[in-house]
Amino acid sequence: MGTVRLLREHLESIRINMEILEVLKLKGRISLTDKQFIEIAELDQKHRRMFQDFVLDGLPGMLSTNQGLENSDLLKPFLEWAGDLHISMQYLDRIIKDYLHAINLKDAGGKRVSKNMEVKDKRFWKFLEKMRTKPKMFESFEEPPETENSDQPADPEKDE
Repeated sequence: MGTVRLLREHLESIRINMEILEVLKLKGRISLTDKQFIEIAELDQKHRRMFQDFVLDGLPGMLSTNQGLENSDLLKPFLEWAGDLHISMQYLDRIIKDYLHAINLKDAGGKRVSKNMEVKDKRFWKFLEKMRTKPKMFESFEEPPETENSDQPADPEKDE
């Protein structure tokens, strides 16, 4: 039961990580020609085939031929198969996590570069330095105090 639980956890972890890689591939973040991605996908396919071959082809044959034998006769081939699959899945899990970590580092490096970019257009810096000390930046937006010489009618609410 412990072997089955361990394999189930590995399968679930690998399934989730493969879904993440698939989303990254669909978004264009991972190239289809990326050698490490191709290696990961091929190893995942190998595990799926290996699992299907044992469960769907090998195990029913062993059960039908070993009806008179004890459970220990079935247990030995199962544990050998599970051990091989476990080692291979550990390797796949490790390279997937390393690959995702490298992508995260690359993304973090890109964000860091954008934060430290030098401002090359300094045309308005003098203007901004002058305006820092003024209480109102644009005096031209203020309304004139009197409307006597203006073409616009007086504000009726102002008189009340």
